[in-house]
Amino acid sequence: MASVGEPNVKAWVAATGALIPPAHGGRPKLALCGTCVNLPNIFKLPEAGGTLDGLTTVTAIGDAIVGWHNTNHGRIAAAGGSGGCLGGAADINCPQRSPNDPIFYHYHHIFDDI
Repeated sequence: MASVGEPNVKAWVAATGALIPPAHGGRPKLALCGTCVNLPNIFKLPEAGGTLDGLTTVTAIGDAIVGWHNTNHGRIAAAGGSGGCLGGAADINCPQRSPNDPIFYHYHHIFDDI
């Protein structure tokens, strides 16, 4: 990530109105993700009002979060810039190109936290 000016990857949580830190493919730095979906409470620790402790396996957690994850990939792609699955800001919405967008790594860090 240092090669694209992001030496320390920090978790970024997609949410309505979140600002997307790195620029990519015509998407400006700090672009607004106005349609991103907030992380459901179920994935938050009990002390934060969540019920994550009710999911007893990693598979259960993965099955429960996949919809939120996939929805936000598309909404991040729609937050600005241009391009499609051949390159540009829509990289994040194309499985074979998602890692080309620096926000991919920030976004996926939330899954490490969960």
